[in-house]
Amino acid sequence: MRPLTFRSPDTFALLISGVAATALAWPILGWWLWEWRRPDSASAYAPIVPVLAGFLAYQRRRFIAEAPTQREPLAFLGVGLSLGLLLLAVRQELLAAGSVAILGLIFFSVLALLGRKKLRELAVPLGMLVALPPLPGPLLSDLTLGAQKLSTTLATQGFHLMGLHPIQNGMTIHLDRYAMEVE
Repeated sequence: MRPLTFRSPDTFALLISGVAATALAWPILGWWLWEWRRPDSASAYAPIVPVLAGFLAYQRRRFIAEAPTQREPLAFLGVGLSLGLLLLAVRQELLAAGSVAILGLIFFSVLALLGRKKLRELAVPLGMLVALPPLPGPLLSDLTLGAQKLSTTLATQGFHLMGLHPIQNGMTIHLDRYAMEVE
């Protein structure tokens, strides 16, 4: 197999496919950007993730270059399924499903075009990309509920140690004239 260069027809086809997939995923990517930039967002760290993934891939560049490139034709089925899910997600405004489709499209594209050995060398940088999409609100609430309960209980105990008399009601701590909600 000949290597990809900037002048090969394969590179041009990959570039056109990447631009088309980005245009298709634009509504989902716009939601990601909106979530990342919100002041109270739990995903504000996400813009640094591709930089870190790129840095890790750069650090492993010698191993990636030494791994043989062998295309996996069966992985193109995964690319097709990811594209189908992305189309459905964009049409029905299913943001979480669109996020899964984008990650699947990246994973299966790397597998299809570069093969298993290169995918193994790129496993950690690609795995970091899972942190890119924002978590949907209900899922984020479920994941953080235990930490919220723990921090509320610890804060209540801290107020007791300071000689105050707090009353804890769920995620709210009531002091004499003040109520503090833990979010």
